[in-house]
Amino acid sequence: MKHMLFNPLKNNQGVALVFMVLLFAAAAAASIMFLSVGIKVKSLEKEGGTQARLDEIRNALRNYYLIHYDLPDPEATTPAYSVPTVLLNLPQKYRFDSNGQMIRYDRLPGGSAMTTVRNIWVHGSDDENKVGAVLVAPGPDKTISAGNLSSPYDDPVGSGGDDLVVAVSLEAEALKVANHAVRVLQQTAKAYDAIFYKKNNDLDTLYYPPETRWVDLTEPTPVKEWVQVDTDEFDNPVYGWVNTGSYHPNYAGEALIGYNVDGTISSTLISEGDEYVEPVSMSVWRLQPEAIIDEDGYSAAEGGGGSGCVRIAEVDSGLMWSNDPSRGVASLDDCDHSPAYDLAVAYGLNLAKLGYDAASTSLLDPWGNRYLWGASTAFSPFTYNATEAQDLVRDPHYWSFYSTGPDGVDDTSDDILPAADRIPGYWLTEEIANPIP
Repeated sequence: MKHMLFNPLKNNQGVALVFMVLLFAAAAAASIMFLSVGIKVKSLEKEGGTQARLDEIRNALRNYYLIHYDLPDPEATTPAYSVPTVLLNLPQKYRFDSNGQMIRYDRLPGGSAMTTVRNIWVHGSDDENKVGAVLVAPGPDKTISAGNLSSPYDDPVGSGGDDLVVAVSLEAEALKVANHAVRVLQQTAKAYDAIFYKKNNDLDTLYYPPETRWVDLTEPTPVKEWVQVDTDEFDNPVYGWVNTGSYHPNYAGEALIGYNVDGTISSTLISEGDEYVEPVSMSVWRLQPEAIIDEDGYSAAEGGGGSGCVRIAEVDSGLMWSNDPSRGVASLDDCDHSPAYDLAVAYGLNLAKLGYDAASTSLLDPWGNRYLWGASTAFSPFTYNATEAQDLVRDPHYWSFYSTGPDGVDDTSDDILPAADRIPGYWLTEEIANPIP
């Protein structure tokens, strides 16, 4: 005991050795920890780079939809279900994540055009989880989970592991597309209505010429007799020609015709070459043609060319309206389905940009529902003698093309209606009397 207390140097060397061993052990542990942290940081950086790339692809898909009203078909990419970088105007590197693994792109239905922006499940299998498309990157394990190779993607029931799953919602773009479509359809409906109101569409023009008096210019030759007319101073008879009161038929010219005197055809015939037409007061008789306007009242147009229930005259080909309705909206009201497609075809509109669906021969909004026409019979009709004030406060659906909106239910608060181009007028337009005196 005394030896140890009086040899501190020897004791200190042992302690120092222990400290050195501990120091080296701590340094080794720190090195391992720092290396592990560095690997994790690098992995996080790659994951962040992949996420940024997915976000850029999503924005490119949204822009593509605004232009084409569709998304690229995933089955048509090479290889299938890869990012369509050429169509999206993106560099080829956007086909891969930060680890060099292929990014998966999908939307439904494959092999044909989209009919709705809600066609694929992402992050759940309920209807509210449906979006336009999905992007999936493999993540750190460099393998896409089997559960993320078809819809529903990243379902909580079948976890997607470390995959990065990005939903591509097109709701904001869909609202823009629907607003554009109803605006174009409404402008066309307004133009169609304008070609009927207060116009003579069946060209049944009546002419009201002035009253005429046909006047014979040839002086008829009286029939005369050679008779004694007097005596001379010697009481001898004096003879001369005396009118008998009748006339010789000595009218010159060609064919003989009757003539009009104060509205009555005379029984006396005169030569065509011996008369002229004398007009009378313009205050009584019209000198200009007057049309019979809108005599068919509020009825659908008939005849002509056009498409389906929307009839349009084709003067060059001789296809004219066979009636003269007062309003074009009467034809749209009379359709037994939404007339959007018929109107678009008749006016040569771009069907692809209006959501044409060949299967139903209809124009569909971005949620897969027909664009509807607000027929007067469906929205509190009122008669032609309603006031202008009543017309201004009518239901906004009235005589308007509209989309039922995201909920797909008619006449609800999310319906999309045109902001302008309201068609003025009433449900019935008073039939205009023919201008016959």
